[in-house]
Amino acid sequence: MKEFIRYMESKNHSASTQKSYLRCVKLFLKWVQKEDLQITKPDILSYLEFLKERKGQQNATRQNNLHALNHYFTHLYKSERISDNPCLFLKVRGTKVKKLHNLYTGEELNELYDNFYHVYIRNFKTCKYFGSGTVEYMQLTRARNYVAIGIMIYQGTIAGELKNIRLEDIDLQKGTIKLHSNRRAKERVLPLNAAQVGALINYIHNVKPKLEMIYKTAEYEDFLFSVENQNFHDVTGYMQKQLKAIDRKFKHFYQIRTSVITNWLKAYGLRKTQYLAGHRSIGTTERYTSNDLQPLIDDINNLHPFNL
Repeated sequence: MKEFIRYMESKNHSASTQKSYLRCVKLFLKWVQKEDLQITKPDILSYLEFLKERKGQQNATRQNNLHALNHYFTHLYKSERISDNPCLFLKVRGTKVKKLHNLYTGEELNELYDNFYHVYIRNFKTCKYFGSGTVEYMQLTRARNYVAIGIMIYQGTIAGELKNIRLEDIDLQKGTIKLHSNRRAKERVLPLNAAQVGALINYIHNVKPKLEMIYKTAEYEDFLFSVENQNFHDVTGYMQKQLKAIDRKFKHFYQIRTSVITNWLKAYGLRKTQYLAGHRSIGTTERYTSNDLQPLIDDINNLHPFNL
């Protein structure tokens, strides 16, 4: 099992996921009582039926068990200990596919970005009760938030990825931005939208230096957003409030990322979208097809010979 653990670590599975997969695999091996080389597809199907009839497991739980076994046998296949993965092409029927609503089209995302600019920057009205220092601070933070929201809208990032972007990751000459790998996503280099470039230039040269003087965060000067990690959650939380104030449809940042990925799928297909989104597995990208291709997925599930 040590080799399987190293395999899961190479896939950047979290400690909790590794523990769950190990438990599922050990329970299966105890039940099947066969050598790895002897395990066949009917054995997997019988075990899934056992989990349903004898253990009372729901479809989603059985699907999780199948995921764990698929990873285990993929590991054995890649290490040339078995000649075939018995879990290949298997799927538990009836597993609900999460379908998200209130997604944005590409045009609606552009409009959301434009509306933020017009409401909070171009037509921002100061209050006579605010001091000059407070007014300047509000102008600076809104300009920063405008840049951050643009990266989420046009590069489909999650809020947590923003704090890891460095100045050297922005190439204004080539019009690209590099996003670093993390536990959930792979490193990728994405094109900037033309609407972002002017805002980025203004922010980097005029806004960021002033914010660093206010925050006194010189240690973050190499990062695009000069905000201490413990305060970044407060910044993104306020950004959500700003978006909710100008758009009733907006609920949370994940809604934006899901919209971006869904739009990419329509325009570029699975493989390119996998890269753009930073997904480590094509299966993760395929989940987003449920937002647009549900009838086709149902047909495939009904006709597939190995569905349960």
